[in-house]
Amino acid sequence: MSDGSPTSSMEVKPNAQVASVRVAARIHRDAARARGILLNAARPGLVDTDASRPWFADMSDAEPPDESARDVLWLATRPAGTVEPYGELVQHKIVLPFRGTPLAVANRTDG
Repeated sequence: MSDGSPTSSMEVKPNAQVASVRVAARIHRDAARARGILLNAARPGLVDTDASRPWFADMSDAEPPDESARDVLWLATRPAGTVEPYGELVQHKIVLPFRGTPLAVANRTDG
């Protein structure tokens, strides 16, 4: 859809996971920062696995599992004292904008 709405359940689930991470990061920000913990989401993109092949006709852009884990490893091995990224979605070491709809705001009726 051109309005930015998800087009399949394959898109809804990752967005819900990212939204959950962002909420958890906001709730735990002070405690996490005090302990030097970064809380982020990583989106590897399409991963070439036995489980993914039956679902996608074109796997030409898929990465092997070891390459798709790069962002998780990068996030997990940030040097001590690193404070960013925090509460973000990361893909290929780049923070991506979150395209979710803030439901509490979008559904308001009080103006």
